[in-house]
Amino acid sequence: GPLPLAGAYVAVAVLTGVAAVLGGTVAGTVSDRRAGRPARALLWVAVLAGPQLVGVLPLLGATALRGPVGAWAGFWLDPVARGAYVVAATVALACVLLAPVLTGAAASRAARAAVALAAAGSALVGLGGTALALGQERLLTTVNDGLQVVPGGLSRILGITVHLGVPEVLPTAGLLAGGAAWTAALLLLVAGRRPWRPPGPAPAQPPSTLSASAIQSAST
Repeated sequence: GPLPLAGAYVAVAVLTGVAAVLGGTVAGTVSDRRAGRPARALLWVAVLAGPQLVGVLPLLGATALRGPVGAWAGFWLDPVARGAYVVAATVALACVLLAPVLTGAAASRAARAAVALAAAGSALVGLGGTALALGQERLLTTVNDGLQVVPGGLSRILGITVHLGVPEVLPTAGLLAGGAAWTAALLLLVAGRRPWRPPGPAPAQPPSTLSASAIQSAST
C-alpha cells in the first residue's frame, strides 16, 4: 500500500507552506523597502518557515520511533496520538501567521499584519489554484489514495466531494479569500509606512546658533 502521509498529500502540504513563506517574504521585503530598511529576505524566510519546521518534528519523531506504517496506524487507531498530531499541526499553522506579528521584525504593526495576511493569502491562492487547475475531485481522490480517509472503491463510486459533502465552490472561495487577504496586506503596506532609524544612540542636537552677545544680553 502507499506510504503514510506520502505522495499527493505531502506535495499539497509543501506547496501550501512554500506559498505562505514566499508571500510573506515578498510582503516583508516590500515593507522594509518602504520604511527605508535594507532588504532582509532571509530573515522573513526564517520567521515564516521556522514554525512549519517545528510543526513537522512530532511527525518525524513518531515515524522514527514506530516506522511509517506504525505512525500512520497510531494516527487512525490511537485517539491520543491523533489529537497530538492535530494540535501540533494547528499550532504550527497559527505560529506561521503569528510569528511576523510577535517577532517585531517589521517596522510597524501595520507591516506585521500585512506580512501575516500575505502569508495566509498566498497559501489560500496556492491551494485554491491547484484545486482549480487539477480539479477538486481529482485532487481529493489522489490525496485520499495515500491517506485512505475514504475507502478507495467507495471514493471512486460516489466521489469524494459527494461522499464528504465538499462544496464545489471551495477552490474559488479559496482564491477569492486569498485575493482579499492580499488586497488588505497591500493597503496596510501603503498606509503603514514609517521611516526606519538604525539602532543606536539618539542623534546629537545641533549646536546653538545664538551668539555670545545675544546670550549676555538675555542674561542681563
